[in-house]
Amino acid sequence: MINVLIDTDVLIDSCFQRQPFAADSTKLLELCELGTIQGFTTPLLMSNLYYLIRRANTHQITISTVKKLSQILTIIPVSKNSISQAIESTFTDFEDAIQYFTCMEHGDVQFIITRNKKDYQNSALAVMTPTEFLAHLSQNPLHYRVAGT
Repeated sequence: MINVLIDTDVLIDSCFQRQPFAADSTKLLELCELGTIQGFTTPLLMSNLYYLIRRANTHQITISTVKKLSQILTIIPVSKNSISQAIESTFTDFEDAIQYFTCMEHGDVQFIITRNKKDYQNSALAVMTPTEFLAHLSQNPLHYRVAGT
């Protein structure tokens, strides 16, 4: 199975139905829910997502959304080592550095799915937008079982 870290912007696009990005972001989450791909996130991303959703919704609605996502996605821990590497890195976005080094330490994540690809310029992992990733899946049907294709 293919393993992907889903960045905050992708989750927000789906949760807030931000156009024109919502359809592909939602499709990505649907593939996680179907078990076609394994989606990963971190506690930091979940906390940030709660904060952003809560600004526009009640606590009940926000918790319901976070709960559903936590059932669909695997939450991988952020270690002190990942934080140290992020501090020492050349990343200009500290949050993205934390995500990246957490993925590297975890070892099973193959792709980072984000709309902020520029923040991961020196990534050893493949970095794609949701649209690029979905195209990659559809172009490689023998490698991946893609629901709906």
